[in-house]
Amino acid sequence: MRTTHNANTGQNNVSGEAGPVKLKIVEILEAASGLLTIADTAQLLNVSPKLIYKLVAAGKLPASRIAGSLRLDPNSLIAWIGQQQTFKP
Repeated sequence: MRTTHNANTGQNNVSGEAGPVKLKIVEILEAASGLLTIADTAQLLNVSPKLIYKLVAAGKLPASRIAGSLRLDPNSLIAWIGQQQTFKP
């Protein structure tokens, strides 16, 4: 059994028989009804829009160009979040 701290909710969670805890951001993305703008994505991830542009340009964050504007699919963003390695002390 392992105790983790969820920075999105500020709660400590114990993982074990109940399974992994779903991050609040994943719940928000699952409820999204359309593609996200760079600004939307930056706000959700609590980073600057400039960083989102850099991640997209480097091919590290999946995005689509629609009528000249970048848009991010919430489902692709959920998958990307799941692939990110967490800090392990």
